[in-house]
Amino acid sequence: MAKYSKTATEFRNIPLATVTGVVLFLLLFACLFITPYLFLGLVFIACIIAVGEVYYCLKIKNIRIGLPPIIIGSAGMILVSFYYGSGGLSVVYFLTVAVLILYCSLDHIDYKAKIQQVSYSVLICTWIPFLASFLILTYCLPFGAYKLALSSVIISFIDLGGLVIGSHFGKHALAPQLSPKKTWEGFAGGLVFGIVTILLSSAGFEFMNIYFLQTSVFSLKGVLDRLLFALCACIFGLIGDLAESSLKRFAKVKDMSTLLAGHGGIMDRIDSTLIFTPVLYLLFLFLG
Repeated sequence: MAKYSKTATEFRNIPLATVTGVVLFLLLFACLFITPYLFLGLVFIACIIAVGEVYYCLKIKNIRIGLPPIIIGSAGMILVSFYYGSGGLSVVYFLTVAVLILYCSLDHIDYKAKIQQVSYSVLICTWIPFLASFLILTYCLPFGAYKLALSSVIISFIDLGGLVIGSHFGKHALAPQLSPKKTWEGFAGGLVFGIVTILLSSAGFEFMNIYFLQTSVFSLKGVLDRLLFALCACIFGLIGDLAESSLKRFAKVKDMSTLLAGHGGIMDRIDSTLIFTPVLYLLFLFLG
């Protein structure tokens, strides 16, 4: 999500961030529409890099996590989500958690550190590969690739709206202790940008007989469904952003890494999307 503040642009190289963003979009769209296996690979690689970023972030605080089971479990959750759906995902997730508990319990550390290791390992396993697997579940829905592509555009415009409005009109801090640069004005700006984007893009898709949601954008229920979608994207995206901000504040780091020029790390880019993914899947399941 965007950093909602008057000084948001002070810490970001906008031209460089724009170029990086365009490249990431092209990569995502290519993986979505060329072959499913490219998309599976993209999600897996993103998960592994994000897990690695969080691993080194926690390492600063001398907190260890069960890295091998998380990596193996990530591959398992992504694959079974594609081949066996949500039921398979649930089974592999709980198996991964069980293996994590066993793996951490065998580590030669004191009891308190062991409890901490188990807790953070399960948290990271849930936060990154488990939630990311809902992208695969969404991809397997009818017109799943188109829905994910449009969802990524909507989320990007929510970020853009938060950045533009927040940087010019942001006065009221939204969560000063976690992320003092976020404002309510930026949140409202992101919501407005998201609503406009989803309504216009849905109309364009309908002319190609591709329905983003089951209801038509030209009906009252269709408009309300899309308002609900934009509101959920804003709220849960913000929660994801604040969750990552709390981790970075805990570790006293500005970015999770410097992998993506102008953006920070992979986790900095997907923080808001991860928390929204199960909601995204449920919205498409019941509305789309």
